[in-house]
Amino acid sequence: MHESADLQPATLRVAVIGDLRLDVRTAVPVSLADVREDIYSLAPVRMVLAGTAVSMARAATRHFAAVDALVKTGDDPSTDHILRTLEDEPKVDWCIRQQRGLANGYVVVLRDGLDSPGADRRTLVASSPAPLEELSVEDIEAFRTAIEAADVLFVDGYPLLFPRSRRAVFHALATAAQAETPVCFDVVPHDIDTRLPSDLLTHVMTRCQVVMSSARTMARLRNLPAPTPYGLDHTRELAASLREFDANAPGVWILRFGEGDMEEAALCRAGEVCCVYRTGYSDCVDRAGFGDTVAAAELAALLESGWTRSRRPAA
Repeated sequence: MHESADLQPATLRVAVIGDLRLDVRTAVPVSLADVREDIYSLAPVRMVLAGTAVSMARAATRHFAAVDALVKTGDDPSTDHILRTLEDEPKVDWCIRQQRGLANGYVVVLRDGLDSPGADRRTLVASSPAPLEELSVEDIEAFRTAIEAADVLFVDGYPLLFPRSRRAVFHALATAAQAETPVCFDVVPHDIDTRLPSDLLTHVMTRCQVVMSSARTMARLRNLPAPTPYGLDHTRELAASLREFDANAPGVWILRFGEGDMEEAALCRAGEVCCVYRTGYSDCVDRAGFGDTVAAAELAALLESGWTRSRRPAA
């Protein structure tokens, strides 16, 4: 593998592990928090192939010459549609693993109407069980070549939520460490601190070179105040606390903050906020997949700027 200082945008390669789901998206004319009785509404409803792996892989094609993505499908009438859709996206080299006898993953996404007090707030209901929950060590082995060839492996927190897929993630981290492939960890879902023990998340983060997170999520993991909105002063305090993470702490932290936890980002190293920039979130009308759009650009920029990779302990 080439040293990162020698990399050029035209040669960058990323491997992505995450979720694949069919989203059923619509908006309601009220704030769901205020609903006290049944409502009936007529509105456009879209079914979109999405999920964290799909969204990140699509975004990465704008910044990486090669994109490999490991996804898991189910076995139901939607499978053919999923496969046809993936075939129409030739810029991504999909490693598709099918879970026989299990339905595909679905998410119902209800967005509060633009004229409601909770405008743009979403309620998401994800189906379970879903193929992601069955991500296995064997699936990672099928993706080994992509991990070993990548300039960076990108993983997120959703597979950590389930025992079998959690073991698969640890195997992926070990595979990356053996190949000296750096790892970027996206700390989602944003309430992951309520779903998993902090020591487990620490175990994962100390095996990564880059961690991307909502600043408020990371603050809660560090037992620091997490007010809304989360400002730059709080972000500086959080960055300073990460200096004490441990000797194997990630080299780069990207912490997102602001009114909606996404308007601004701080790039942090060695306990210091090195730079702060606006993400464009406030000006974005269609925010679906926005986080992955920003993450892909950030990750490519880190590699292009000569970010030094280092060996990490095996998981």
